[in-house]
Amino acid sequence: GPCNAIVPDVVGQPQAAAEAAIDAAGLALGTVTTQCDDTVPAGSVISQTPAGGTPVTVGSAVDLVVSTGPCAVLVTVPHVVAVPLETALSLLDAAGLLYTTVEVCDDNNPTGTVLSQDPAGGSQVPEGSTVTLTVSTGPCVQVPDVVGQAESDARTAIENAGLVVGQVRQECSNTVPAGNVISQNPAAGSQVSGGAAVDLVVSTSKPVVPDVAGLDQAAATAAINAVLGLSAGSSPTYACSDTVPAGSVIGTVPSIGETVACGTTVELVISTGKPVVPDVVGQARAAAAAAITAAGLTVGAVQEVYSTQVPAGTVITQSPAAGVTLTCGAAVKLVVSKGALPEEDVPTNREIMKQIHDQFEALDTDGDGKLSLEEAQAALPNLPVEIFSLIDADGDGSLTLGELEEYLKISGCFGCIKRLFVKKLLVSAGGDLLLAGLGLALLGAASLRRRSL
Repeated sequence: GPCNAIVPDVVGQPQAAAEAAIDAAGLALGTVTTQCDDTVPAGSVISQTPAGGTPVTVGSAVDLVVSTGPCAVLVTVPHVVAVPLETALSLLDAAGLLYTTVEVCDDNNPTGTVLSQDPAGGSQVPEGSTVTLTVSTGPCVQVPDVVGQAESDARTAIENAGLVVGQVRQECSNTVPAGNVISQNPAAGSQVSGGAAVDLVVSTSKPVVPDVAGLDQAAATAAINAVLGLSAGSSPTYACSDTVPAGSVIGTVPSIGETVACGTTVELVISTGKPVVPDVVGQARAAAAAAITAAGLTVGAVQEVYSTQVPAGTVITQSPAAGVTLTCGAAVKLVVSKGALPEEDVPTNREIMKQIHDQFEALDTDGDGKLSLEEAQAALPNLPVEIFSLIDADGDGSLTLGELEEYLKISGCFGCIKRLFVKKLLVSAGGDLLLAGLGLALLGAASLRRRSL
């Protein structure tokens, strides 16, 4: 194609400036290689291909060679094997080299003798390179076997061998008695220099679950994790408590104070505080029972009653009411619907009068002058809750004799007579003329008495 670009001359320029010039000329940066150069500063261009001023096609690549700075001076590594360390270091210093040492025991060479070197003597390396020297520490000492020994005995054995006790770390063990050595480093039988350190791992007794009662979850977790051999679990359980505030720890599983195996996970039991009665009115009996139990309470007496409005199996009322705070395990009583009665089985006023009104004192077993729904149903099991509520004029959940008489419209002497004519009485009497005649006679007598007065 046509040569419509000229390669810029970037030799001697810093690499960044050279790349900018190449880009401005419509060319691409090609391969960049580096090499040392004693005259071109580090980071500047030593040479380029194509050369500056060469016509090329737009988009062609320009390769660069960039300086890394002056080329290193090569020196010869001196031979220092089998010479004393001090002499070896002097020779390396004189050659402009650095050094590092590795100490090993050796039964054949005196302490401080160089046993080997890397790089080897005679090698050509850049000035300032590091040479590693392996140096004798003198005759080797065999590490005694102290695993299973009491710590004090292990210390004595190590020191008698010409060694020292290094780091001592404690670790829980289900098999090694407390205070005895679980492991050692270096291992028994190792050949080490005299005076070398032997590290020990010593067994502790089995862990005891700490007393974390009353702490919050974070503090209790930290206290458990601080005990060697224990770890706090991540699945706490929750329980009702009359004494421990909500959110604080009641206890643990395993129990506080219990000695357990190493590695045991301890789960927390956290208080939900005193229980509050849930609202279960309108719920199915099973769901209501579950909600009560979940709140830390128990299901008390369950009374089943007929209802014309509430479906069978549904809670009509509860006692105590929702929102009341109780003690753990307290009972919540329920009244549950048995569904509606057939119309012909709904009790009449006559049945209410005969079974409840006339037996009021006998039904009032606690002598408080009132009948609960349960007491009323002891005499009249098919009494629907809606009729009970209708009679209960003040809505206090119980019936008084006055409420019964008001409902039945019974009062004074006339009321005594009227009892014979309550709802469905004549119908239920089957047209008994004798009973009707008796009623008329009594009414007549009452009229004569009023006229004579």
